[in-house]
Amino acid sequence: MNRQILVQDTTIESLLEQINNSIETTIELVLDRKSKQPILDKEWCTIKEVCSLFDVTKATVHLWIRKGKLTKYKLGSRSTRFKTDEVRTLLKLIERKRN
Repeated sequence: MNRQILVQDTTIESLLEQINNSIETTIELVLDRKSKQPILDKEWCTIKEVCSLFDVTKATVHLWIRKGKLTKYKLGSRSTRFKTDEVRTLLKLIERKRN
């Protein structure tokens, strides 16, 4: 079976650049998901970990808490944590909205 792709009105350099950009984007997405996995494997996560997962500031996480998007849990007198299942649910919701 002989398959051909016909490309008009573009240079080979432009086509190669588009292919490279697509590959780089795919690799970045895969690596980003893998870097988040260790956090999502735990039962609880810290605010710092939540910020890292969503690439947001602490102020944004506090806003989500006030709006009811995330629930914070006090573990002891000074320790605030988030249930990873709830964080994962919010992460999936946000990813669906982006797509």
